[in-house]
Amino acid sequence: MTHAQDGSVLDAGRKTRKISTAMKRALSHRDRGCHFPGCPNQRADAHRIKHWADGGETKLENLLRV
Repeated sequence: MTHAQDGSVLDAGRKTRKISTAMKRALSHRDRGCHFPGCPNQRADAHRIKHWADGGETKLENLLRV
């Protein structure tokens, strides 16, 4: 996991389409729960903003907890 000077997660690396455990950990650290409007759930799944089939990469910038 790579952090910025302010402690925010910049990257957790990736080798496959599957969202790795390290990537999920980084996403949990960054998002702190579901980002669906009005959802109070702290436990959420990781989803790509741009789908894998449409060229969406498995990296933090393209992932969101919902």
